[in-house]
Amino acid sequence: MKKTLTVLLALAMLSSAVMTSCSDATDNAETTAASSQTSSPDAASAEELEAEEPQDFYTMTGLPRDLNLNGYDIKFDVEEGNNGTLTARSVWVEEDSGDIVDAAVFERNMNVMEGLNCNITLLASDTYGSSANTKTRLRTQVQAGSDDVQLAGFYQYYGTVIATENLVYNMANFPYNDFTRDYWGVGYMDALSYKGAYFFATGPMALRYTGGVYVTYINSNLWNEFYADTNLYDVVRDGKWTYDYLYDVTNATYIDANGNGSADASDTYGFILSLQDMVDGMAVGADVKWSERDSEGNVSIIVNNERSISFYEKLYKLMYNSTGAHSATQDDSVTVMKMFNDGYGMATINKMFQAEIYLREMEDNYTILPLPKLDETQAEYNSAIHDGCTIFAIPITTGNPDAVSAVLEALAAESARLVSPAYYDQALKVKYTRDSDSGEMIDLIYSNISTDFAFMYSNNLTDIAHLFRNNISNKNEALASAMAKSEKAWGKMIERFLEKLDDVIESQG
Repeated sequence: MKKTLTVLLALAMLSSAVMTSCSDATDNAETTAASSQTSSPDAASAEELEAEEPQDFYTMTGLPRDLNLNGYDIKFDVEEGNNGTLTARSVWVEEDSGDIVDAAVFERNMNVMEGLNCNITLLASDTYGSSANTKTRLRTQVQAGSDDVQLAGFYQYYGTVIATENLVYNMANFPYNDFTRDYWGVGYMDALSYKGAYFFATGPMALRYTGGVYVTYINSNLWNEFYADTNLYDVVRDGKWTYDYLYDVTNATYIDANGNGSADASDTYGFILSLQDMVDGMAVGADVKWSERDSEGNVSIIVNNERSISFYEKLYKLMYNSTGAHSATQDDSVTVMKMFNDGYGMATINKMFQAEIYLREMEDNYTILPLPKLDETQAEYNSAIHDGCTIFAIPITTGNPDAVSAVLEALAAESARLVSPAYYDQALKVKYTRDSDSGEMIDLIYSNISTDFAFMYSNNLTDIAHLFRNNISNKNEALASAMAKSEKAWGKMIERFLEKLDDVIESQG
């Protein structure tokens, strides 16, 4: 199913000056006026604009201005992903340090705490793979019937496993949450939902939602060295940025930089890639579908199809039948991003937030493009969000879930109003772009986010989202036969999983 990033983010990107300005430097949204309008501000009269109520989380959410939570404590427990503290920073900063994002998070929290008369605290933050993590503590809390944590933030891939354990509330049952509002990641959350039940929520309040979008990075210096006569932006605009095009330029781009006569990590390549989570995102970019829903919301696995096979064949050809492709086995992005930073790769694919970490001091200029299309018949460029996206949930032992619902809604609205513009300004104006056309490409990337149910719940479904990465890493050419062998098991697996979800939904009413 086609999923689109929130209107707030898209409007911000269209209206932001970064779309037409250059940045000389090497982590995203809505202007205050545009966030409450469905038509252009230019179409409104001066009297109408003057009379418009000042924008705040009350006007955005519809929360009653007299809502008083009487000092209620909202304590977060979150799982952090690799490379930075984006999840923790999404929730809490101790003070306004002067950093543009931290300042916005601090202001957002102060506004919500003062407006609703509540307290917000980051109780714990652990890396998702650690033995002491949010899921473990949540299970202990529910088993004990305690109310230690009111909001949990999970690493999406690992967090969705609790959906069938009846550990978190179906937030669709609460009075203050409206997941059709633009300040939520509406399309992403629709994919996470099941028959109208929302156990998890995310959107601009999670920096790993905004920063976790996959992009193509191009070393502009190397591109101009090999293809000076080709405007790469025009290739994208003409809909020709495809896997066949990437293969052609990759295959013709290789330099034996160390002169030892063999291809190794010290040479210069047309395309470098870690054959791990990036492959998942590339499949989404090629409009591959793992699952579909019928009119009643039932989900079935459909990944065994011609498009999946076509994508995999093109990927295999690119990585193993091209003289200019190099693969790294590490999943932490370090090897590939350092190689790209040092000028050993003309192109690579990774998350947007990696630019802040690895490319800030890059000497060569670089360009940001969308993920390649499968072929020129694909209608649009698709984008994907890394499965480390932070998803929030309310533990089922929370004593006052309605109050938590109100705080979560207010935080989401204030994040779109305050935090997202700051993150975009920092990411787009300072760290991520180096020329005036990059803004147009970033706008294109964020305009069309795709995902589906089986991809989101892959950890419950024998890692079905890792189908392509596992096979390409093992250099397996026979994907079609592998899928054919698994298809019956996939059907039984999704059936059992959905039965468990149905039971949880029924138990909560």
